[in-house]
Amino acid sequence: MEWIKCSERMPEENSNVIFYENDFSCIYIGSYENIYGYKWIVNCMEIEQKVTHWMPLPEKPKGEHK
Repeated sequence: MEWIKCSERMPEENSNVIFYENDFSCIYIGSYENIYGYKWIVNCMEIEQKVTHWMPLPEKPKGEHK
C-alpha cells in the first residue's frame, strides 16, 4: 500500500481509511464524509487540520480469531 495524495483523488465517501494531516504530523483512522460539505471525521469529530494523504485500511487478519 502507498499513500495517495488528496490532490490526486479522495476516498469513497464514508469508507474508513488511514489519513495523514500535515499541521501536527498525525496519522488517523477515520472517514471522509459529506456533512454540510466534505470533512475528515475521527470518532464523530471533524479534523480541521490540512489532510494531505490517505490510504485504504489493510486487510483484516486471516485465520481463527478469539
